[in-house]
Amino acid sequence: NGPALAIRVRKHIQASLPNDSGLAIEKIGNLRRKLRSVDNDVRNANKRMPWMSYICKNWPLEHLAHLSAEQMEKLVTNYQADFSYLPNASDFVARGKGKIIMIGAGLGDPELLTMKAHRMLQEAD
Repeated sequence: NGPALAIRVRKHIQASLPNDSGLAIEKIGNLRRKLRSVDNDVRNANKRMPWMSYICKNWPLEHLAHLSAEQMEKLVTNYQADFSYLPNASDFVARGKGKIIMIGAGLGDPELLTMKAHRMLQEAD
């Protein structure tokens, strides 16, 4: 029963892939198309391919999966300015949402904060 085994192996491989794999592949395809739209000279393939390979090999899948159109434009613009520049993923990934913590000193002395309030103030940026 070769086909049944092949289906089982495919499902096993599929289940072991990170959740964002499909989205990352889609985004890389979009980035590649954008890059080729600004540099479609066949003679420049030796520049484009290593640049794209660097991103594919070195950027985490979750970063690739969440690239926005604006971030892709920035990447392509940087490539146009200097194709030898190899971008760092952390420079192109949007930061997560921040957190607001309300701290009150109560009706008494404003210098009397709880230990937790003091710690939160120390950790704030």
